[in-house]
Amino acid sequence: MRSLAAVLSCVFLLALVQLGGALIHPFAALSCAVGIGAFSLVLSGLLGVRFRSWWFSVALVSAASLLGVLVCYVGDPERASWMLWLAPLAASTTAELLLLGQMVSSKRCHLCRRRIGPGGSFGCPRCGLRVCERCWSFQGYRCRLCEQNKVPIFGPDARWWEGQFGLPVKSGRCRLCLTPAAEAQLRACGRCGRAQCQGCWDHANGRCTSCGWLVADLPPQLRKLHAGLQ
Repeated sequence: MRSLAAVLSCVFLLALVQLGGALIHPFAALSCAVGIGAFSLVLSGLLGVRFRSWWFSVALVSAASLLGVLVCYVGDPERASWMLWLAPLAASTTAELLLLGQMVSSKRCHLCRRRIGPGGSFGCPRCGLRVCERCWSFQGYRCRLCEQNKVPIFGPDARWWEGQFGLPVKSGRCRLCLTPAAEAQLRACGRCGRAQCQGCWDHANGRCTSCGWLVADLPPQLRKLHAGLQ
């Protein structure tokens, strides 16, 4: 109901704009119609409503323009010019051209191939793909394909692991997945000392889930991600 009320209020206000232009002069009416058509680009975001199809915005601005022209014609049909009936056509044509141009110029998600919407896009630090908000894991900070396939970002080089954490922990279990030290390489946090297996350190993007300590030597793409989260 709130969305419907917002849409109807917007149509009413745009119709008033169109009526005002029609009362001034036919050319003013056409200018208002073009402005109403251009308004379709921000209509969805302004109303806080996500339209299912792009043509819905075109239909709304066209209906608003037609309503304004009809009110002007009904109020004084003898003075109403035939040029006023071109206003709804101008509004719909402007809206269609601008929306289609925006769709053509917008980028597509590398996974689902949908056009990237107002939610923006995200660059996966693991595979490098740029994906939309639907294909992005906000909890894991990676694309859903990397999350599904458990794609690692840290290599298996023991020298790198020892340079960041020191020697492996010989006893105990990973505090996250509970894998014992006999079955996985456990690495202790450089601040709190709690041990996690290498897989869980990778899954947490190099950050300790207990105290927030961060691995020093991170891949550049992961370093940028952590910098943006701080």
